[in-house]
Amino acid sequence: VQTADGHWVSQDSLLGRCSMVVFFHTGCGDCRKELPRIDSVYRHFTGKEDFRLICIAREENAESITRFWTEKNLAMPYSPQSDRSVYQLFAHTGIPRIYISSPDGVVRYLHDDKTMPTFSLLQSQIMSLEQ
Repeated sequence: VQTADGHWVSQDSLLGRCSMVVFFHTGCGDCRKELPRIDSVYRHFTGKEDFRLICIAREENAESITRFWTEKNLAMPYSPQSDRSVYQLFAHTGIPRIYISSPDGVVRYLHDDKTMPTFSLLQSQIMSLEQ
């Protein structure tokens, strides 16, 4: 996927580091609650070469995402998507969805709208996977 600032993120670019992939829509109430928490995790791990995070929209354009990011002062990278083609590679229903993968590219933790994680839980899961 391409991020809003023009960078490309692929499975290969995530290999060799712990990664968090988040699917969201800013109109989703659970996403609106969880995204600031995820941004705190992003800020906590910013600068660590062995961690990457990408938020991927489910059917949402850059304009509405940018408004929400600005309103909430979020810093994490996001990829606007006009459809569900990327999302459907991972799931068919439910957002937010958070996938945390180990450096070998294996999903080790999954959170959805039924298992909304705290900052502490996300932080400990990421730290457990760092090389």
